[in-house]
Amino acid sequence: MKEITRNSMKFFNVSKRNELSLQTTAVDITTTQVISRTFNLLKDVNRL
Repeated sequence: MKEITRNSMKFFNVSKRNELSLQTTAVDITTTQVISRTFNLLKDVNRL
């Protein structure tokens, strides 16, 4: 019984960690998009 509990806790921790890394990946993607948009805007401004 203890072994089962330990395994399920391990699985739960792993899934939690994956969830967190997915969230940070989403944040990274959004940040990258914002940075590239800002960069493109700056290039457009320099062109004027």
